[in-house]
Amino acid sequence: MAKEPAAPKKRGTIQKPVAVRAAAAPRRRRLSVAWVPLSIAAGGSAALLAAFVGFVLYADADRAKRKPAYLALAPLPSLVAPETTASTGESPSAVTAPAAPAAAAPAAAGSGPKMPAVARDPVAVQPVPPTGTAAPGTRPEVAAVPPAGGTAPPPTASAPGARPQATTAAATPPPATPAPAAPPVAAASPPGAKPPAAAPATPSQTAKSEAAVPPKTEPPPAPKAEIPSRIALGPVPDPALVAKTPRGPLPVVASNGRKAWEVYARPFADDGQRPLIAVLLSGVGLSQSATKTAIQQLPGQVTLAFAAYAPNVDRQIAEARAAGHEVMLQLPMEPINYPASDPGPHTLLTSLTATENIDRMEFILSRFAGYVGVTSYMGSRFTTSLDHMRPVMSALNQRGLLFLDGDAVEGSVTRTLSRELGLPSVVNHRVLDRQASRAAIDTHLIELEQLAKAEGVAIGLGHPFPVTIERVTQWAPTLKEKGIALAPISAAIKRQQAR
Repeated sequence: MAKEPAAPKKRGTIQKPVAVRAAAAPRRRRLSVAWVPLSIAAGGSAALLAAFVGFVLYADADRAKRKPAYLALAPLPSLVAPETTASTGESPSAVTAPAAPAAAAPAAAGSGPKMPAVARDPVAVQPVPPTGTAAPGTRPEVAAVPPAGGTAPPPTASAPGARPQATTAAATPPPATPAPAAPPVAAASPPGAKPPAAAPATPSQTAKSEAAVPPKTEPPPAPKAEIPSRIALGPVPDPALVAKTPRGPLPVVASNGRKAWEVYARPFADDGQRPLIAVLLSGVGLSQSATKTAIQQLPGQVTLAFAAYAPNVDRQIAEARAAGHEVMLQLPMEPINYPASDPGPHTLLTSLTATENIDRMEFILSRFAGYVGVTSYMGSRFTTSLDHMRPVMSALNQRGLLFLDGDAVEGSVTRTLSRELGLPSVVNHRVLDRQASRAAIDTHLIELEQLAKAEGVAIGLGHPFPVTIERVTQWAPTLKEKGIALAPISAAIKRQQAR
């Protein structure tokens, strides 16, 4: 076999051996085959990326409230449903979701087969309540409504590779509520015509109207507020109620008509319905300890009568009024067994003239000021003498004082004279401590309660004994629950005057 002539060698080149050239050819073929899986992988990645982008675009485009910015900038005909114009006034019954784009994998030169398009699940259209005509430039809102039968129709078959459509229906408006019938309009009457007279009311209608209107009843009067037990009374004396004399200050009626028994009285809210009990503690001031105990422990409604011969009486009266106690003055009068029972100096006696008795009384009245009146001390004989009592009670009335008959023996003329002269006065009903024992005092207090309920007013008189102070202090708080009020002497007299 003839050999091929060898190619002439070019000068300056290096010739590779034949074996090397033969081995290099299969290497080029292997490199071409290796590009095939790389091309397939690149095409699959591109397809997946295209499918993901399409899914994101469709998910955002189906939102009913807003239109995606990327759709507004560059709407895709295959992704965006046709808009409804405001001129037509029509809205689509459903929005059909287009099929997912099939992205083909770009293949390199000499690459393998193309990757198939990835099919995605259908995107359901969310139901949105109808809001009327859509504004220009916005997508209409469509609500998915099931058919009247209550069951959804079966889905229709779609072409392979196409996205299935969501089954929707137009929003059905709720049934309209019938409007209430308009009231009949009365025909207009010609000018100057008189209006028709109303039909007369029947007796049954009149009776119903009268029964519907409740009768007017006046509210009961509000009860007066009670005055606290511990209130401070004002300082005494009032200059307008005092006349200065060589013996001392004497009470007088003020130029404007004010009287001591009203000005120096303790305030009291009397409703006129509850029974009243007034308690007077007589002979206060002689014992300093007993006086201090009475002032501090007894309720302010208890009136204190000071003895004319008490030491430091002005200071004690100021303390008593500061504790809320109304103050009176003892006026000694002749008893039946005088002189065995002597009330003391300057006692009013039946053996003296009227002038002498008035002079003695003025001496007693000038001892201090600030009292509302006087109470008889003893006086079982003197109070029964009309001739001797008349000038005394007349002088008390002219000075604006009240009078309390402390003994109230049989045949006393004080009531008769007080009505005749217009003197505010009251008679004592019970002496609480003739027998200074708890049982005797409690018995007299119960009698006062019964008398107050029967007569409306009851007066009790005691003395500054420790047992008397104790029993009255324990008894006074029980009166409220019994419907009885404890009152000062001045309030009891006002109640009697009101009758």
